[in-house]
Amino acid sequence: MRTIFLFAFICMTFATRAQWTYKGLGGILTHQLTIENDTVFASTSNGLYKKYIFSNDTSWQQVSFNGTEVLNTLFLDQNECLLLVSTDPMLHKAVLYKSTNRGVSSSLFLPDTVYYGYPNLAHMAKSLNGKDTIYLLSHGKKTYNGGQSWQPLAPLGQYAGGNFVYVNPKKTSEVFTGGENMIFAASLERSTDYGQNWAGVDCSSVFAGDNAFEVMHIVGDYWYASGEGIVVKKHKDSTTWVQLLNVYSNPVWALYMFGFDFSPANDHYMYVSGDSYDNDKLKLLKSSTQGATWDSASYTMPGQTRYGVNDLKVQHVWGEDRVWMGGFGVFTYGQGVPPPLSVPGTGKGDLEAKLYPNPAKDVLNISIPGAKSNNVTIAIMDVLGVMIWEGNSSNGKVTIPVEGWATGSYIIRLNTYEKQQVLRFIKQ
Repeated sequence: MRTIFLFAFICMTFATRAQWTYKGLGGILTHQLTIENDTVFASTSNGLYKKYIFSNDTSWQQVSFNGTEVLNTLFLDQNECLLLVSTDPMLHKAVLYKSTNRGVSSSLFLPDTVYYGYPNLAHMAKSLNGKDTIYLLSHGKKTYNGGQSWQPLAPLGQYAGGNFVYVNPKKTSEVFTGGENMIFAASLERSTDYGQNWAGVDCSSVFAGDNAFEVMHIVGDYWYASGEGIVVKKHKDSTTWVQLLNVYSNPVWALYMFGFDFSPANDHYMYVSGDSYDNDKLKLLKSSTQGATWDSASYTMPGQTRYGVNDLKVQHVWGEDRVWMGGFGVFTYGQGVPPPLSVPGTGKGDLEAKLYPNPAKDVLNISIPGAKSNNVTIAIMDVLGVMIWEGNSSNGKVTIPVEGWATGSYIIRLNTYEKQQVLRFIKQ
């Protein structure tokens, strides 16, 4: 009974939390947000920035390329990354750099100066089972050996109007590129052999005005795409796209849906935003039913004169989706999502933390053998959900003085980006 009560309490606590937070970078334009372990990177009009993902302030650390426009950042592993850097924003020209130290320093990876489309869309993708297979839409090239040699990505002209490149997360040989064709309709190309051969996907059922595909996701057997005014889906074996959302006739909401993502904890939760003609508020459309129904949320920050979202990424922390949105500033929106029953936390695994003594009278010790770094965030609440103590671990261990606390039960939440855990202790 106590276990059921604890789970229900956690669900209610986080399902009711929904709030906007300004995260900084208001003076520059963010093109793309990249979440890598416990750090969020912002590719901006003034270089590459980073921020600890659990930080509550608005400060960012500039990593590199001060004064230069960084369009995309693609991490190949936890240290190596590619950066698409503009050489002429007016003419949409860019070159590709590679870094082996998370963007701090980098060297020219490809000498080609190429044209790029929307600066915020995904011009690069990699095979998810390694870092050797890389696709560069802007360059029209692919490599299977980490860049030692390159091949053409497709025959000349096949990718005219291509907006993004995307790799199926469950089938690394399947690659897509999407955009808009010459009759202003959404287009999609698909390869099932690592980009060697391509075939067009029937998108005739998508048309609802001037359309384009700008972001794509695959969840189970379904393909999802967002673009100009629409979110659609189709079964992988079907030729018909089903329209989930159409705001084409209502420019108060995002006409150009550049930001689209799913909850990492529950794929029924979807979030979409973008840029529109009306930028007096930051706008977000969200669904908890995989697009069958939608709710809207908006936010106005004093002193902000321009809104619009260029990229959207979702991070899940202890029952809450944190929706990161980058445009003229970076913002987050908290959406409560009940954790799954199958794991004690809501992330990718358990931290294997241990409490002693429990019950505790004077001090509570926490040992965290499952932590790979010192960045373990700890929060302790009473049974009413009131925050009693917050802090971080030190070398996987922490001692908390509890002598003056009220007698009773307390809930402890521990999390890193990859692992989380919920525990309970008794104060004597």
